[in-house]
This record gives sequence, structure tokens and C-alpha cells, in this order.
Amino acid sequence: MDRYYIGESPEPGLRLELHNAHHFKRAFTKAADDWEIALSKECSSKEDTLYLERFIKRMKPESSSKK
Repeated sequence: MDRYYIGESPEPGLRLELHNAHHFKRAFTKAADDWEIALSKECSSKEDTLYLERFIKRMKPESSSKK
């Protein structure tokens, strides 16, 4: 799969393990079991975190990250 999952979590390592174990049955990430953390950014507030997540998700596909 040549894509990135974009999301937020207070514990990205645990979240990654859960996605790779298919814990989230209806999630987009169920299509693969070899997800890796490509970038992690700590934000100063939940508001900043959600703003950054929305900003990245709005990027054009050719300029956004791929897994």
C-alpha cells in the first residue's frame, strides 16, 4: 500500500500497535499490517493538534505524504 495514515493520539506507539493488530475493525488501516510512524509532531494543545491534522488532510494528494 502506498499511502499514509494521518491521525492524532496521545500515545502514537500504542496506536500504531493497535492499527497493525487490526484492533480497529472498520478503520482504513485494516488494509495493511505493516504501518510505521513516518513523522510524529508534538503540539502544545489539542486545538493545535486538530488544526495540524486537518491541514495535512486537506493537502493535495500529490503533495501529501504517502506510505
